[in-house]
Amino acid sequence: MKCYTIDDIDVFILAHNRTFLLEETIKSVLNQTVKPNVLTVFDNDSTLDVCGTVKKFEKEGVRYVRTFGFGGNFFKSRDYTSRPYVIRLHDDNLIHPKFFEKVLFVLNNFANVSVVTSNITLFGSEGGSNDSKVFHEGCKHHKQLDSQFICMDSFYDFVRHHIMAAVYGFPWVGATAFSVVKSELFKSYKLAFDKLAKADDIDFIKHCCAQGNYVCLTDANSAYFRCHSDRDSINETNSLDIEQMKNLCKYYIDALKETRDSETWLTFFKYLHLIYNQDTLKKDVLKECNFKCFIQLLYEEKTLPPFTKKIYQHFQQKQSNKFAPIKKKLFSVNFRILDQRVVVIYLLGFKITVRASPL
Repeated sequence: MKCYTIDDIDVFILAHNRTFLLEETIKSVLNQTVKPNVLTVFDNDSTLDVCGTVKKFEKEGVRYVRTFGFGGNFFKSRDYTSRPYVIRLHDDNLIHPKFFEKVLFVLNNFANVSVVTSNITLFGSEGGSNDSKVFHEGCKHHKQLDSQFICMDSFYDFVRHHIMAAVYGFPWVGATAFSVVKSELFKSYKLAFDKLAKADDIDFIKHCCAQGNYVCLTDANSAYFRCHSDRDSINETNSLDIEQMKNLCKYYIDALKETRDSETWLTFFKYLHLIYNQDTLKKDVLKECNFKCFIQLLYEEKTLPPFTKKIYQHFQQKQSNKFAPIKKKLFSVNFRILDQRVVVIYLLGFKITVRASPL
């Protein structure tokens, strides 16, 4: 069995204009206990001096590549991929100093790994303040990362964990921005943006799950997801229209259709209700088709199996009591608390407001 090292991972950062965030992201990569010899920053159509920011770190093996047009960073980074695995970090996120150390542990101790991803901690704010104190304090107080992992051997297994993470606060599994991926899978993948808009991560994950084990580091201190108003996923262009939303649902339903477990399907309906909002959909969709109407469409088009109708009716009955009493001071650090009952999380590019659940 091959012993993987950091030299077997292409380390990339995808950038666009956010020079004030990029520098800190670069530092979080260079501060790794297992440091890559080369770090490549791909800059798509920036109007700010991203190149100047990158040149500050030229002597430490950081190189700059300019890209152009839609998908420019995706296609150019694919051309530059030459090692067995690749990670494409975003310019606004940060990783714990031992992130790659844990990734290599997984690659060398789990068989047939297609993806290594991570649970996350959220920091920053919607107002634009990007205080990274949470990251530095987290690394200071959690110098070691837990050696606990979730190994998913099928797309069904991923979907099951994914919807539980959104609804019940289980460890994150869908953070593709922190995923170390088998290079042959990345290079063979075709973008599904037209079909799914900003939810096209789900298509990529399905593509990877079909070819090997999808492993998640469960320690939320492994990776830090920055919440700010300039994130790529928050704009009307990337939002889903009604057909794209139906396409997204088909991925989950096709994965779950073999199970008759009522709790799994109830969780699915809860998850779908969470993401069916103005942060996911184009503005006119909610005006033309509310959630109840959308579910009716899925049944009319025979996308949802008939046996789930009773489960959906049960879900509807529970809606009036969806904010159940919760215990105090039992929130996971990877949630941003808005008040004593509601938190905001981000999953596959979606902003989701959910009931706070003790972990």
